Formats: sequence, C-alpha cells, structure tokens
Amino acid sequence: MLVCDATRVGPRTGRFLLRESSRGPWPRPPSVIDQLDDELPDWYRRLRDYAVAHDFLRIAGYTPLVCNQFGPPRLLVSVGMPTPKRLVAIVSSRVGRNIQERTRWFDYLRHAVSSMNPQDETLLIAEHTTPWRYLRRAAHLFGVEGTHLRVPSPVSCVEQLDAALSQWVNDLIAPRDALSYRRRLLCLSPPLAPMRGPLPPTRFAPRDIVSIMVPDQINALSIRPNGNVHQLVRIRLNEGIEPAGSVRLCLDPQLVRDDVRDELLGRGAVGWALLKRGPNTPPPRSLPAESMSSESTHDSLASSQGRLCWQVSQANPPDGVHAILSSPATGEFLTHCTRRRDGPWPGQSEQEFLDDLIWQSTSADHSALAALQRIVKRQMLCATNQAIRGGFGVVSFTSASFDELRALHVYRSHRGRWDFEPYGISIRASWLAARGARPVVYGDDDTWQRLDSQSRPYFQRATSVTRSGRTLDWTVEREWRFWGNVPLYELGPADAFLFVPTQAEALSLQEDSPWSVYVWQQ
Repeated sequence: MLVCDATRVGPRTGRFLLRESSRGPWPRPPSVIDQLDDELPDWYRRLRDYAVAHDFLRIAGYTPLVCNQFGPPRLLVSVGMPTPKRLVAIVSSRVGRNIQERTRWFDYLRHAVSSMNPQDETLLIAEHTTPWRYLRRAAHLFGVEGTHLRVPSPVSCVEQLDAALSQWVNDLIAPRDALSYRRRLLCLSPPLAPMRGPLPPTRFAPRDIVSIMVPDQINALSIRPNGNVHQLVRIRLNEGIEPAGSVRLCLDPQLVRDDVRDELLGRGAVGWALLKRGPNTPPPRSLPAESMSSESTHDSLASSQGRLCWQVSQANPPDGVHAILSSPATGEFLTHCTRRRDGPWPGQSEQEFLDDLIWQSTSADHSALAALQRIVKRQMLCATNQAIRGGFGVVSFTSASFDELRALHVYRSHRGRWDFEPYGISIRASWLAARGARPVVYGDDDTWQRLDSQSRPYFQRATSVTRSGRTLDWTVEREWRFWGNVPLYELGPADAFLFVPTQAEALSLQEDSPWSVYVWQQ
C-alpha cells in the first residue's frame, strides 16, 4: 500500500484511506516514508512524479477494513481537487423497472441534492449504481459540483496486474483538455496484490464499497433487506469509520422496510423524513409472487389468474364513448397495443426524460395510457427498432381479433413487462396496406438470409427458446409491420378507433381524439 497526500481527497476521506489493517491475506502496508525509490514499481514512480508536477492530481491509499470481504488494497487517485470539499454520496438499492412510479424516491433524491452546500460539498457520482444517471443530471440542475468515480475493469489473476496498473497510470497521465482538468474525479486502481495465482473473489463490487465507505456523508434512499447497500451501511456503522450521524436514512416505509429502519437507527444512523408527498401516480400492477422467479411461469401468467380479463362494459357510456359489444377489429382493422415504457419516448432526449423524473412532472408518466394519450396528441405512431432484427424502425400491429387478444396478454419476465395490454388504437387494414404495411415473414436464420433488403424489416423469428428451455411460438401474434412512422393525421374519423379498460380513461382521451373510443372493463 502506497500513500501520498491522502488528506487532499476530502476532510474525512483521507483518514479512512490511511487506516491500516492486518486482517486477511494482504500484508500490512508500509509507510511511504519507509519506501525507497529503487523499491517502487515503475508504474507508481511515474504516477508519483506526475502528481508532484501537476497540482490537480492527488494520490491516496485505499486499505479495506474487512479484507476478506473488500479484497486487496488499491490506490484512490483524485483528479481536479485543488480544494478539499466534503464528499457526499446518495445511495440506493435497485428500485425496479417502473422507475416513473417511484415518486417518493425522486422526492428524496431531489431534496438531498438541492439541500447540498455547493461551496463546501461535492456529490459522488458512481457510474452504473442505481441513482447515478439521475444524480448526474440533478447535480447540473441544482448547481452542485459532482465527483465522478471511475472503477477499472476486473482483473482475473495476479499475473495481469502489472499490465493493468501500467495501463491505468497511462490513462491517468494522458493529456487532457481544459475542461477535464476542472472536473473532479476519483479513480480507483486495479488491486495491489502481492501474491500469485487467482485473485480471491470479493463480496461487494468496488464501486459500492467506495460509494458507501469513503464519503464523509451518505444519504440512503432505498434499502433492500440484506442487499449490498444494507450490508455495507451496516459495516460502516459497526466499524465506526465516522460519527454515526454521517449516515442519513430515509424513513419512508415504501423505500426502507420498518425492520431495516429500526436496525440501522439502532446502530446510529439518523432518520430523514419528508412531510410533503410528491404527485400521485397510478400504483404499479401487482404480480403473482412466482411471476418474478423464472421463465417457467410463462403459461401460468397467461391463465386467468395472471392477466386482465377483458369484459363488455354494461354501463351506459357517455356520448362519444362506446362499449365493446362485439369484435369490431376482426378482419377490417389492425390493432396496435400500447405498453408502459421504461425509458425516453421515441424522439425524446435522455435529458428531457431525466428532467421529467427528477421534477416529477405530469409528463413523467410513461404508462400504457400515457403512451396512448401521447399518440393522440402527436397524431403519430413513432417507429422503434427495439427487438427488431437489423435495427429497422417499424410500428407493429396484430390482425388478431379482440377475442383472440385475451390469450396474448401475458407477462414477459425477461423484459419485465406485459404484452398486449388493453390500451391501443385499431386502424383500418386497407388504409395501412395502401401505405406499405405488410404481414411479417415468420421464419429462421435461413429465411432471413433469403430475404432482400426491402423485405428484411418485416422478418420475425417464428420461435425462440427461453433460458429454462421452453419454446415460444410468435406466430400466434399474427403480426403486421409498418416501416417508419405512421402519420395518423391522415386518418379519417371512421378509419380508426381507440380502446381503454375504463370509462374515466375513455373520457380523458375523447377530449382530444378525432376517433371513437371503446371501453373494456377489467
């Protein structure tokens, strides 16, 4: 372990980094003063000399507190930190795919970032952790300086370490533009392992260790029982790395379970509560417990207990809203069902998407109904290349009748979503065909190879095999495709209709829709 000027990383960070540990297979790290130049490896000599010549780069040692869990020692290099600031981290366990429904999570994140002192504090942003995309954008919105954590790729064996460390130093001392010099970075080195053979596995990802153990203060938004965040916060509190009050724990029961809250508060964490609630959004659909376990539940989720039952509405609908009394889409119409979207809308920038979530604006709703409302207002069905071989942008339809759509409403666990939800638009088949819509060509790799470039956008694999070995038949979807965006503003009033499961949703659509709206009840 080599240490140089660790106190320049932050007021408290250096004290943790300088802490020595003799536990585990790693030798007690020597003091820098005791090191002779001729004993230093070449990669460290180059890094040290560069740090001496450039004020923006500082070196600190990183000694694990629990070596058998945290792995071998490393170096932590700070870049662009001439003035120390308190390092603040905002950490969270995974929150699932339906991120737009986590209104309270965003309330706490927004409050944590906006209440920071930009003069004295910097926000740690660790890539590929749960909150990092939102923290990066929130730091910009609230004028908070971010410190970005860089973690190297894993090294499988000790024999590769010298090359990995040398490359790591080359990347650090490479020429940078003026903007890079002003950007705060924490760069974690590959392991400094003195032994031969394979590196023992570590229990936690290095980015998680640094995110929770190194900062002067952490704010925990959401904690899953016995998950990595829970265990690391517990270790931080037990080891007494810093006064316990440096750990702030969200007290919302939707985000931190009562037993986890009581345990961590008992160990010295400080409770953190917001009284003002965020905007209301529809609750997430509840799934059978077994639906999240494996692909083997494909059939059970297609049964009546795991899907919506589409039924005829018996109530007298208001003017302009109609009950489905038959299957109006049979033969004459092709149907496009909308679904919840987990990322930006087609054509929406990542920045706009993140801003909607952080501010919890009404446009943050990306539900199946919101997708249909967006289609009506924009008068456009936007093409997507998601899950389309060849990357062609298409809009998908089905020629299945509404009676047949019931069996197609299934939960796809590998995608974390429902297919064929009871929201969408049906368009006259002759209108679409006249503008280029075609039934897909079902087949295999040989079929794909035989197709010309104009036919490949309409290719769909006939079957696929799940991880559990089950074969799924995609031909039952009877898919059609339209290559490119569908210009709905050219549709006449009788050429299409919308459908939703409730009259309230139908009324909200009817205000803007030039087409009739049909209602199903769940």
